[in-house]
Amino acid sequence: MSTAAAYRTSADDVGLSTPMGRAEATVQVLVFPAEAPGLEAGVVASAVEASASAWALPCTPLEILVLGSSTREASSWDGLTTITVITEGWVARGYGPLQAANTELRFSDEPERLLIADADIFLNADTIDWTASDAPDVVAVLVHEVAHAAFGLSHPCGDLTGIACTAAITSGSLMAPEYQAGGVVPRADDVAGACALAVGASCDRLTCGESEWCDRGRCVPTMTCDDGTSCEEGVCAVAGLAAGTCTAVGGEGAQCATGNECGSRLCLLGTAADRMAVSYCTHLCGSDVECDPSERCRVVDDASVCAPPAASGCSVGAATGSPFSLLVTAFAITWLVRRRSGAQR
Repeated sequence: MSTAAAYRTSADDVGLSTPMGRAEATVQVLVFPAEAPGLEAGVVASAVEASASAWALPCTPLEILVLGSSTREASSWDGLTTITVITEGWVARGYGPLQAANTELRFSDEPERLLIADADIFLNADTIDWTASDAPDVVAVLVHEVAHAAFGLSHPCGDLTGIACTAAITSGSLMAPEYQAGGVVPRADDVAGACALAVGASCDRLTCGESEWCDRGRCVPTMTCDDGTSCEEGVCAVAGLAAGTCTAVGGEGAQCATGNECGSRLCLLGTAADRMAVSYCTHLCGSDVECDPSERCRVVDDASVCAPPAASGCSVGAATGSPFSLLVTAFAITWLVRRRSGAQR
């Protein structure tokens, strides 16, 4: 279980209990330049590189890749993180005049996880003079904003949370909403939050509590049902990582007949010849560590999924796009969460 004292995620802010993460293991960053004093393209690009280095954490393979300058403005669903310098119309966008920056996140929804599909960062060169003696440090601002965009970390306190920003919280986290001069190195709370949300986090890096188990790098409550206890909600998982615990209908390890019955759209078909007594919902994988010890990450009907060594069939649910992808767009709900940073970020 993470030892972080106060970190919050975007899922907390939108009122969900859904675990969250990133759709891709690489965050591709572009800078859309503007001739703004103190925020010239070279200054911003250098600050972005410093921010990417600050969040290069050993607990996650998430890579923040700075691609350079772009002639194309930020697009809501292009999967890229574009950093745009705004020279006019800042307040008209709905941002506060004292905000130095703002990050907008867009999510796609899966039954078991909320995924960051797109994030863009905007810097305020309209109502803030970045050449003034008391101007915020662009590196400190971007270290904060990049954490929103890359990991989905949220403010641990402030108006959106209903939690007062105490000195203890503010001193322990760069993610506090008020600007912190010199705040360019993530603190223990920030790192714990980022690691808990990290794409590809493996269970060998995570210690869960007694009433939890590790599901693909995240701790989830353990509600055993293999002793005959029924699940108040959902069904009892019959196989996979969740075997013997309560899961959502169509969730990991739930029984199924076709891929359309699974949130992942992937139903592993059991047959007598394969010595699989049941068919159950599985998930895509990249290695054996993402599967139950009784399974292997195998290619079944052209998809790499967690499956017993003898499995031979996989039913894929109907959806648009690549047939064996996670089909993020098929579940997409257009949630725009505006991350308001105060005097601010």
